[in-house]
Amino acid sequence: MGGGNRGGNSFVGLPNEQRRICEILIENPRTAIRKIALTLDVRPRTVEKQIAALKAKGILVRRGGTRGFWEVNACESNGCGGVK
Repeated sequence: MGGGNRGGNSFVGLPNEQRRICEILIENPRTAIRKIALTLDVRPRTVEKQIAALKAKGILVRRGGTRGFWEVNACESNGCGGVK
């Protein structure tokens, strides 16, 4: 793992795309948006919008800028149904 991810892999209250993005980023916090889009078979802009929503909920935090990584936080306090 790595990158300080503290989230669980159960994001029950999240929409499917957001849940899958969290799972991908838990596996590899440095995954590029383009690669996530290819994995999910969606456009990169769709991934960008979902990441923005996850950031607004406090579930995703970007660490280190463009060469950094994504930190997936536990989301139980955000009402999404995830676990630590």
